[in-house]
Amino acid sequence: MRMKKTVIRNIIALVLTVIVFIGLADVSCAQIVIIVNKDNPIDNVSFKELQQIYLGEKLSFSNRKSIVLGVDADIKQQFIKKLFNWSEIKFKQHWMNMIFSGASYVAPKEFKRLDELVRFITLNEGSIAFIDITEVDENIKVVTVDGKLPENEDYPLN
Repeated sequence: MRMKKTVIRNIIALVLTVIVFIGLADVSCAQIVIIVNKDNPIDNVSFKELQQIYLGEKLSFSNRKSIVLGVDADIKQQFIKKLFNWSEIKFKQHWMNMIFSGASYVAPKEFKRLDELVRFITLNEGSIAFIDITEVDENIKVVTVDGKLPENEDYPLN
C-alpha cells in the first residue's frame, strides 16, 4: 500500500513537471517585429544589419542618426535566440565585454513595460527595438526584415 502511494506521488510529480515545462515552452511564442521611430526614414533592415546593430557593430542609420537600442524584456530571450542562436547570458557577456573594452558603447536599454519602450521609441529618432506584433500601435513604425513582414513564411525572425 505504501509503495503504491509513493508511485502515485511520483507519477503526479512527473505529470506536473511536464505540464509546467510545456507551459513555460509556450510562453515564448511572440511574433517579433522590428520597430523604429515614425520619423526614421528606414523601411527595411537586413537580417545581417540587425545582427550588426544588436552587436554594437553598426552605430548609425543611413540618415546618420545614431542608433539607440531598445529591448522588450518579455521577449528578449526569444529575440536573441532567433537573431544569434545565443543564450541571454552570452548576449549580456558580449555587451559587458564591449562596454569594458574602453570604447564608448552604450548597451541596449531594457524595458519591462511596453508603454515605456514605445515612449522611448517615439522620443528618439534613432531608436530601434523589437516587440510582439500584437503590441504595434500608430505611434511607431514597423520595418521589414530582408523585405519581409511576419506574415511571410520566410520572415527571418519566425
